[in-house]
Order: sequence, then structure tokens, then C-alpha cells
Amino acid sequence: MCFSADKFWDCFYCYEGCDLKDCCDSSECDRCELCYSCLNCRDCVDGTWLQDCRRVSQSSFCYDCVGCNSCFGGVGLRQKNYCLFNEQLSQEEYEKGVAEWKQKGLDVIWAEFERLKLKVPRQYAMIYRGEDSTGNHLEDVKNVVCCFSSSKLQDCMYCDRLYAVYGDRNRDTLEVGGSVDLEM
Repeated sequence: MCFSADKFWDCFYCYEGCDLKDCCDSSECDRCELCYSCLNCRDCVDGTWLQDCRRVSQSSFCYDCVGCNSCFGGVGLRQKNYCLFNEQLSQEEYEKGVAEWKQKGLDVIWAEFERLKLKVPRQYAMIYRGEDSTGNHLEDVKNVVCCFSSSKLQDCMYCDRLYAVYGDRNRDTLEVGGSVDLEM
């Protein structure tokens, strides 16, 4: 069962997103495949417990990572491979380390991951390709005020979950929640 979905294939328990394939328990993700329990991710493949990640593959327990492959417990990483709790390793060391961490159990892994999230500095908001805009979880926006979880907006205010799926942009929109392709 999926809600507020567009172009979902073989997914279940997913909420909001577009172009998902073989995903489960994920929310507000776009163009992802083989992902489990991910939140606000874009273009990710084979990920587990990812949040605010972009172009991440074969990784688990990652937060705010971009362009990473084979990372476990990564926070704020950019273009990295074979990182274990933000420590760069060789492929062999990484595989051995991940196997050891998995033996410790989920509670121990979560505790270390949360500790690392508190330690690594983070940006105040997730705004990608944004100009003169405020809010959080925004992508491709210009002159946007207090908008959240939206993409392709221009000259909009107080919007939440507003996307341009079939058109190129939402323009001149005020106080809208959960909609697609609006222009005044």
C-alpha cells in the first residue's frame, strides 16, 4: 500500500515520491531503487536507512551524503567510497568492518550512527539549486518563502509538498499543500 505516489513499481509502504522501484517503508524519495526505510532521498540505489541523501548506492545508515558508494554509518560525506562511520577504508577493510558491526546488532549500530550525526556539522536546511529561498527540503527553487518538501518552484510562498511532475515549474503559488503542477 502506497500513498501520494507517482510512478511506483513493486513498492510497498511508501509515502510521497516519484519513480520508485522495488522500495519499501520509504517516504519523500524520488528516482530510487531497491531502497528500504529511506527518507528524503534522490537517485539512490540499494540503500537502507538513508536520510537526505543524493546519488548514494550500496550503503546503509547514511545521513546527508552525496555521490557515495558502499558507505556504512556515513554522515555528511561527499563523493566517498568504502567509508565506515566516516572513516575511509580499503574495500577489504570496509567489508570486514561492516560484517563486524552487523554482528553487534541494530541497537549498537543506531547508537553509533546517532552519536556521529551529533558530532558532524550540518547545514541548517536541505536546499539544492535554490536562489533567494527559505524553507527545507527544496530543489530547483527561486524566490520561495517558507516552503517545504517541494521542487521546481518560482515566486511561491507557504507551500508544502508541491511538485512539478509533468510541467517545468510551479509559479506564483500561495499557501498550497500536497499538489502537482500549479501556476497562476
